[in-house]
Amino acid sequence: MLGCSSLGEDICILSKEVLNADMIIYIGVGCGENTNLCNFTLISELAIELMLEDAKPLQLYMTANETKIIRFYVPEDPNVTHISIFS
Repeated sequence: MLGCSSLGEDICILSKEVLNADMIIYIGVGCGENTNLCNFTLISELAIELMLEDAKPLQLYMTANETKIIRFYVPEDPNVTHISIFS
């Protein structure tokens, strides 16, 4: 089954592991029952995944409506008590 690897109120990221060439993807959107009017603008973008590595800055340049996908690996280390990612 195809599902979002990351899901939020306004984003769904599909990992390359679940995609195939010539695949058709169906997207469902809904308007809440307590809302009289809904307006959606859907934008899709094929993106190359960028890797964010510990203690190495990643400089991004973007234009309007551009999306970037960033992957950050969290090691299995009992000494790591928190992770800070900031811009």
